[in-house]
Amino acid sequence: MLERRAYPRFRLSLPVRIFCQSEKLVFESTTEDISQGGVAFVLSKQLEPGTPILCELSMVLGTQETGGLVLLRGKVVRMEKTLGARVKIGARIDSYEFVRREGSASSDAPS
Repeated sequence: MLERRAYPRFRLSLPVRIFCQSEKLVFESTTEDISQGGVAFVLSKQLEPGTPILCELSMVLGTQETGGLVLLRGKVVRMEKTLGARVKIGARIDSYEFVRREGSASSDAPS
C-alpha cells in the first residue's frame, strides 16, 4: 500500500503527556511514531477526530534530567481500535515549542 504523506514518519518511543482541554483530561502514554506533521500514540480512552490536544514530550540529555520539553499543539485526526480496550490515536501537529527544563517537569498543564 502506497502511503502519501507530506513528511517521513519515524518510529520513536518517547514518554508523552496528552492534555485534552475540552474534557479536562490528562493521559500518560508513549509515542509510537512521529513526523514533522503528526504524532501517534495509544490510549485507553477514545478521543474523537477534531479534538484539540496539547502533547508534552520529555526530552532528556544523557543520564540527567537536563533536557527539555517539546510542546505539540494539534488535533486528533484519526482513531483506530487495537487489541483489547486500547485505541491508537493519530494527531496532526499544528505548532510546537521547545521549553528548557530546570529540574523535573511541572505537574500542571502548560499555558
